[in-house]
Amino acid sequence: MIWIVICVMLVAICIGLMSFAKKNLSTRCYKTKTVETADQEVLSFLLIYVLPLITRDLEDFNWIVYLFIVFFYCFVVVSSYGFHFNPLLTSLGYHFYKVTEEDGMPHVLIAKRHIRRTGESLAVGRLGPYLLIEKGVPSSPNRTF
Repeated sequence: MIWIVICVMLVAICIGLMSFAKKNLSTRCYKTKTVETADQEVLSFLLIYVLPLITRDLEDFNWIVYLFIVFFYCFVVVSSYGFHFNPLLTSLGYHFYKVTEEDGMPHVLIAKRHIRRTGESLAVGRLGPYLLIEKGVPSSPNRTF
């Protein structure tokens, strides 16, 4: 029962953080030159979530090795500008896109809606150096970070 409570709390925190980011990050207009879906990347990261289920007997499970793998994985993602395509975000209705701006700089975009056209102007906020979140329809094309 405690694990269910912890899971519900973590989902609530995730929803709260995404809502906070959309409301409080500075907004800028981002005109897409290329758009490519990246939702399929989520499947490759499910392994980290099912890793604890690989062993059948918890008595034989080596928690030190598991924690080392999780720590190493997180370190690589954070230090290499890699992005963790979180399956939880997918289940909350978010989609991931590889987008390129007119100047050629690529980014990963997290959006609730489906983006199907290039040349579209988006209102985005910056979550990281190469990670953006769509905030809605741009109000002014000259607003920047």
